[in-house]
Amino acid sequence: MAHQIGASVEIVADVEWEYGTANGICHHPKWSGGKPLIEVRDRQNCADLARTILHEYAHAQLHVGIDSEVERAKREVEAEGVAYVVARACGLEASGSAFYLASWTDEDTEVTRERFDRICRTAGALLEILGYGALNQRLAISTRRRK
Repeated sequence: MAHQIGASVEIVADVEWEYGTANGICHHPKWSGGKPLIEVRDRQNCADLARTILHEYAHAQLHVGIDSEVERAKREVEAEGVAYVVARACGLEASGSAFYLASWTDEDTEVTRERFDRICRTAGALLEILGYGALNQRLAISTRRRK
């Protein structure tokens, strides 16, 4: 799947993890055309591991070249929103997303709606790659209705 989504993914043993309490990180390439590298901390909960990969994939798709600390909360909400939508569509447990999202968001309704549209587009692209085309179509229809 990593090849299809245009990123390299490495699962790092907990004892070798160098990024503190983070569960994953996305390294954007320094040169044009390079693939992002997604690193995730290994753990027993496979659904949580998959959701972290999805979260970092969203960063790779949405946030290339954006590293402003001012916008970090918005980037985290978008990435976790994509992870939540795709994880639920694939039948994975994603209850941790609600807590994570709540810790990052404090926006007005219009900004949240715009963010949701970006989340749906990115989740839809990933669902298409994963073979959930029919669900992706419903997601696109739902997004169009919201406007």
